[in-house]
Amino acid sequence: MNQPRVKFGPSSNRVAGRPLSIGASSRPPAGPGAPAQRSPAAAHLYASPAPLIEPLALRPADAARALGVSERTLRDWAKDEGLPQVVIGKVVMHPVRELRGWLAERIAPRESPSIDEGDRQSTAAVAGE
Repeated sequence: MNQPRVKFGPSSNRVAGRPLSIGASSRPPAGPGAPAQRSPAAAHLYASPAPLIEPLALRPADAARALGVSERTLRDWAKDEGLPQVVIGKVVMHPVRELRGWLAERIAPRESPSIDEGDRQSTAAVAGE
């Protein structure tokens, strides 16, 4: 088995006459094919722009992600709970405006049932008043 000889001393950064490269070099690569070095301060200049048009409807995977549930739960809600969806051919979409309305109906504060006189009397009897 032929192993490269390791030299120690002033030229210890070489193995068998070749430069030893461990980890990233402190110098950026140079030349026409080298990737451009970008400063973190200029990162916003290279970021993808936000979409100009807000979607009118979401595909099931995106709707599930927006609601924070699985696609299976989304399908169950569409079947059992009346989650709005539109089917055109084989394409299923969930309209954003209707999704927001459906969700708002479910999180609206519900009035607590009022206690009528009969309930007050039975509660008082149990309490021993």
